[in-house]
Amino acid sequence: MKFAAVIVLSCVASASALVLGRNSSAVHSLAAAARSNSSVATSAGTFQEWYGAYTQGRGIWKWDQALVAYQRFMARYAGQPVALLEIGVQSGGSIDMYKAVLGAGCHYYGMDINAATSKYQDATTTIAILDQGDASQWAHFFTNVVGNVEVLVDDGGHQPFQMTTTMTSAFPHVNAGGVHLIEDIHGQNGDYLTGMFNPVATFLAGQGAAVASVHIYPFVLVVQKSGGTYAPSPKVAAAATFTDIATMITALPSHLGQVVELANPAWGSHHTADSLMNMFKTFYDLHQGAVTPVPDGCFSDAVKFPECTMQVQDNHLQSLVSAVDIYPTYTQVHVAAAPPSIFASRKGTVWIPYGF
Repeated sequence: MKFAAVIVLSCVASASALVLGRNSSAVHSLAAAARSNSSVATSAGTFQEWYGAYTQGRGIWKWDQALVAYQRFMARYAGQPVALLEIGVQSGGSIDMYKAVLGAGCHYYGMDINAATSKYQDATTTIAILDQGDASQWAHFFTNVVGNVEVLVDDGGHQPFQMTTTMTSAFPHVNAGGVHLIEDIHGQNGDYLTGMFNPVATFLAGQGAAVASVHIYPFVLVVQKSGGTYAPSPKVAAAATFTDIATMITALPSHLGQVVELANPAWGSHHTADSLMNMFKTFYDLHQGAVTPVPDGCFSDAVKFPECTMQVQDNHLQSLVSAVDIYPTYTQVHVAAAPPSIFASRKGTVWIPYGF
């Protein structure tokens, strides 16, 4: 939950600095399954466990649904050499989180438009100053800092054009089997459907078999790449299968706490541009919902309100759907047993004075 910026984690590269310019119940079952699939446990536990226990130190602000996605798609990298690119350094709390959960071998490459974040650089942390909305700076970055990564987390400027530029510029540099994750997709703040989702759908369709699956959470989009060390989990047994979207959506309240499936052989791939656009439009309300700061006024004042939670009042779709998994030949929808709590809590005590 940060403002325009970029970070990269790599577990193997040496530290360096680069200044480029400054302009610019279903949920919990998924988390449990992801943890059980992790081959290496760390003392920090899961991302949610680390985050819940974190109180003192560099500031961090993440949506709980993003942490669920982190655990599901990153847990297999724990204890392994991994390059992780995160857009948005902000106050540095992410550095502590990724290194704690993924393990001591992780070297953190951080990028941000705020030059003050350069102070986080050390023997295992590299900071670069970068405008994620500038494709030429991305090219410079991958040529001069790191050529490829395993995981990319876009928690930067949150603008549709920035997310699209990052996807088209950086996804080719995500290694086979890697993950590209976008968070803070807030439909209240702009038109993400035409500004990000549709062009990203077209781009991903052009990647062909390189895309293993696409996943939607409230405010989060995940793209899983094929190959590498990635091994698909066994297919979840669906409680019901539907051949059209409208019938499936209508039936969701009848399948609380279950997984339902959408499959129609006549459609062909679910990863064509048209199919992805249709799915993104169908589930766009997962990125809406009224957001309220608790306590009132805490969002912009971390000194007066060190504890702050952004709580979402679930809309109809958010009350029913916790996650959507889009595979090449079918799509599965995780139906919540009860309306999920969608929230982001500010953690930590040390904040760079911008972008709370």
